[in-house]
Amino acid sequence: MATKADLRSFIYSSVVLVVLFFSADQLVGYFLENLVLQQKKGEYHAMNYVMNNVDEELLIFGSSRAVRHYDPDVIDDSLRLSAFNVGKLGNTLLYSDAVFAQILSYHKPKVVILDISPIEFAKTERERGQKSMVNALLKFNHLPEIESKIEALSPKELILSKIFRTYKFNSALYTLFINDNGKSNLEASKGFAARKGVKVSEHLVVENNKDYEEDPVLVNTFYNFLEKARKHNIEVHVVISPTTLKQVNTSVAKIKAITHEFGYNFVDVSLRPEFRAVSLYYDKTHLNEFGARKFSELIGETLGKGRNPGSRRIQIASHFD
Repeated sequence: MATKADLRSFIYSSVVLVVLFFSADQLVGYFLENLVLQQKKGEYHAMNYVMNNVDEELLIFGSSRAVRHYDPDVIDDSLRLSAFNVGKLGNTLLYSDAVFAQILSYHKPKVVILDISPIEFAKTERERGQKSMVNALLKFNHLPEIESKIEALSPKELILSKIFRTYKFNSALYTLFINDNGKSNLEASKGFAARKGVKVSEHLVVENNKDYEEDPVLVNTFYNFLEKARKHNIEVHVVISPTTLKQVNTSVAKIKAITHEFGYNFVDVSLRPEFRAVSLYYDKTHLNEFGARKFSELIGETLGKGRNPGSRRIQIASHFD
């Protein structure tokens, strides 16, 4: 039978273990937070730059299609505007909106290109995008703009990351410790990462999207993104870049209507004939390095034609819509 002394000893031991656990969590978490800041190349080096130091005149937002399709050097050559690709693999409009808010806290670009999916407002995109956005940005929850965006979408995750300092690094340890060895540095890539090769055989694939359902949170997020740009007098070009998918039941009509409501340019290149060749694609939804260069040249040249001499403003030719 347990005595009072045994009970006191058990309680004492339990308290000590809890204190040791939280102390270790705080120390390891502090170490990992500093490790993120010390990255010299790779994913978190790029994110650190975007969150705190980006100063280019033209910024490209979006998911993997932004990262894979827009070469800042090619666009810079056409427009004579410094450019940087702040897109993020595996993410959606939710991530773009949060990062845009953070960038605006310290820098105002002149021009923004937002690459957007034909099904950007689908509930399936919300489910996928919310998880990816929170997972990516929890490491930067000390930034007020990022914290507020995460809190609005997933307060539980934010609370856990505040209580347990190591929680936000659960899926990042390998990347942090190898520092993305072998990957191109930020100065060379400017956020752009083309795919090489061809892994697609059909130049056009029809998808019906029978289960398409619009998510109001994503629609509001799009409004918020454009409203922030308008408030800061930033030019925005909303672009659907090339794809082999011809999709039925999409967000395109609403994306176009909202974009025009704000007076911005809507650019749909998704099914343009010059991007039908299989040789330009890595997979069904991503261009390869040759397709990306051709597309970046087209975007840069078309935006450049709309520039007025002596003006910093750009207008995409109306036939592009």
